[in-house]
Amino acid sequence: MNTPTTSSKPPSSPSIWAFDLGITSIGEAVREGTKFKHIASLLIPEDFAETKNAAARRRMFRTRLAHKARERWLDEVWKKAGLELLQKRVVAKYDENGNEVSGNKRGTWKLKQTADQRLEREFASENDPTCYTSCLLRIKLLRGEKLEPWQIYKALHSAIQKRGYDPNIPWKAAEARRAGKTLEEIKAEEQKADAELAKKIPLTKPPSMPGKPSKHKCLKTITSPATMTPTK
Repeated sequence: MNTPTTSSKPPSSPSIWAFDLGITSIGEAVREGTKFKHIASLLIPEDFAETKNAAARRRMFRTRLAHKARERWLDEVWKKAGLELLQKRVVAKYDENGNEVSGNKRGTWKLKQTADQRLEREFASENDPTCYTSCLLRIKLLRGEKLEPWQIYKALHSAIQKRGYDPNIPWKAAEARRAGKTLEEIKAEEQKADAELAKKIPLTKPPSMPGKPSKHKCLKTITSPATMTPTK
């Protein structure tokens, strides 16, 4: 009868696997007894899978859709009034054969329709008294100065694209709570920042009042009664 033989080699220690899932790294280790067989760490970029950029892109996309909807409304009103409509720049996607494609089809974006120069240009050429600057046209329209139909259209089109900034946004209270501050503290910080900015950028002399000449061609006022109706 054969008796079983016992091995003199001590039994091996069990392998212990450990993982550490962090915010910006993943660590792993394999240990047998007191000896580590494997140690590694995978570093993850801080901005990996973050949602801030995606949220900003969604917000910009929604803003662009709102702008396009307002532009379509303005164009419809302008056409119904029988006024001159300034042509905008239009781009389209074309395939390898030069055919226009839409949707998710692959292609190259190219200029399909050029824009009216009066809509895109902002500064007049030498010896041209015409005002093309969008912000100045908006000012002239608010002051009731006499403008051409295309100038009124450009002023309204510019107002759609740049609606200004409202300091009393509805979500201001939530932002203050997130920052651990009160609305009064936020307002005081904004006033302090405005005061510091005013020191760096002094205010310029305001334009001439109605009835008085101005040195700037685009801000030159009309002494006759102001009207907002387009000239024929």
